[in-house]
Amino acid sequence: MYFVNRCGQVVTGNTKSGDVIARVRATDADAGANAVLTYRLEGDADEMFSIAPDTGVIRLEKNIVRADTSSDEPDKEMIYHLVVVASDGGMRSCLRCLQQ
Repeated sequence: MYFVNRCGQVVTGNTKSGDVIARVRATDADAGANAVLTYRLEGDADEMFSIAPDTGVIRLEKNIVRADTSSDEPDKEMIYHLVVVASDGGMRSCLRCLQQ
């Protein structure tokens, strides 16, 4: 059985490489080795983000760079869709997204 939660997180230009931007947490009713969860990113992470496999902490890996610093126009919004997969030692996975 899979559970999917959606969440959003705003990352501003003040956020620096290495900063924590979110944390996800999954739960598992199994016991022992089957209850040990690991996290990974799939899809369009584009090397901008990383996740700690044991904690679900998501970090920004590259500084946000404004494309045109000479313009007075507001920054264009960039949207990244991250897929976090939580796997246990057994055959089931689930995801519960928590904001920091």
